Parts: sequence; C-alpha cells; structure tokens
Amino acid sequence: MDETRQREERFLLYIDILNFSSLVAQAGQVEALYDIINRLNVHRHEVFETIIFSDTILVYNKEHPRNLHDVQYLVMYLCEFAQDLFYRLIGKDLHFRAYITYGDFAHYQMENIENVFYGDALVEAYRAEKRIQCTGLFMSKSVVPYSNIFETAYFNRQCNFVYIMQSLQRRSFSRKNYPLDPYDLVETDEIWLLAYDIRYLALIYHHKADPQLEGRIRKKYEATWRMLLKKHAGFMTALQAGGFEPSVISTCDWSEAMGRIGTKRGFFG
Repeated sequence: MDETRQREERFLLYIDILNFSSLVAQAGQVEALYDIINRLNVHRHEVFETIIFSDTILVYNKEHPRNLHDVQYLVMYLCEFAQDLFYRLIGKDLHFRAYITYGDFAHYQMENIENVFYGDALVEAYRAEKRIQCTGLFMSKSVVPYSNIFETAYFNRQCNFVYIMQSLQRRSFSRKNYPLDPYDLVETDEIWLLAYDIRYLALIYHHKADPQLEGRIRKKYEATWRMLLKKHAGFMTALQAGGFEPSVISTCDWSEAMGRIGTKRGFFG
C-alpha cells in the first residue's frame, strides 16, 4: 500500500484515560469504562472516525475542510467529543488528559491487521500529552486560532488549556453574585448540568489534597484547579468556602440533580 496516499493532514483528538491500570485490577471496571466509550456521541457523527486501544482514544476527521467555517466546525466538534466523555466520567470519578492537534495522520486496514495508524500528528499528541502535568483538554497552539466556541488559556509554549464546562462558564460570576436565583436555574434546566460541574470541582479539590495519593498525582489535580480558578474564581471560592454544598451557589433543591449523577437517569447517563 502506498504510504504517500495514506498520510493526510487531519485534526486529531488524542485522549488518555488516567489511572487505567487500577481499573484493570478491579473486576468489571474496564468493561464499564468501555461501555461508556461505546455510547459516546462521536460514534454517531459520520464526519469523524474513532480508534480505541487500551486506555487511549483517537478521533480524527475523515472529510477535509473546504474553508474556515469547516475548520472551526471540526475543532468545535472535537472539543465537544472530549466534553461528552468528560461529563460521562464524572460519576465514576475518572479523569483524562486530552490533546487536539493538526498534522499528517494515516489510518487504514490491511488483510491481517485491523488497524494501522501513524503520523506526525499522533507523535506530537503522544509526546505533548505525556509532558502535561495536569488533567483535562488541551489544544496545540496551531489549532487555538480556530477555536471560536470553546475558550482557552495559556498553559505552556506548546498548548492552551481548553474550558469545556460551558454551563459553569454561563454561571461564572464574581463571588458577591452568589447565591444565584433558584428560579432561573430550574426554569432553564441549567441545574442538571451545573450539578456535574459542582461534583467535578469537589472531586478535583479533594484529590489535590488527598494524602493517600502520590505527590505527582496530587500536583496534576492542583494544576487543574489552578487553571479552572483563572476563569471561575468567584464560583469556585464561593463553593469552597461553603464546603462544596450546592446551596451556596443557589438555594434551589439540588437533591435530585446531584443524586442522578453517575446513574442511567443522569443527564449524561
């Protein structure tokens, strides 16, 4: 097969599930994770192809963009695919580190090999992701100019951190604005999404100070907290001061919204 015909410029989303080895040691946990991955929205989008092996997920565009609008469309959807997985994992307290880049990438099948994939984009994503001591979604500097929906912030010279909690962004104000009007959250159904954000922030805060975790792991969660704090300081400081009780954000009844997280009745069931 002619390699030059297979390697093409593509946008690539590289996702590494963290702490995968501990899941392998727990009966049924890897199967539960794969069940989540199997239900991701990305599989229903014909423009993209997905490859899954062990603790890694690759998503790339099959169709090539014709103009700037198409490029922005592809970048937005890759962020949304990471966002979809992000929310589905919160109920299981699972986390990932993901990276979006652009470059040549090949993927095809052979007679006796189901998946052949390689390319500069894959190498860049693999190396960059391993150097990032943080969790969440990151984006290569070459891709950042095309992210017109999801906001980003400087992380290092190679990439930006991507803010994928859009519900949190819509309700992120200075600390004096809390608690929010409960009627507004309930009537807009934002309570169901914001419950996940609150649970996630509580998990990150707990992990960054958990003495049972290795120092290097705690530092990753600490870095995540700091990146989120840049954007959502008012919300996060209010939540922290209130012991992560959702009532400090709004006095509405959070019991059902919080209780559904991680269940089939949840927003991301």
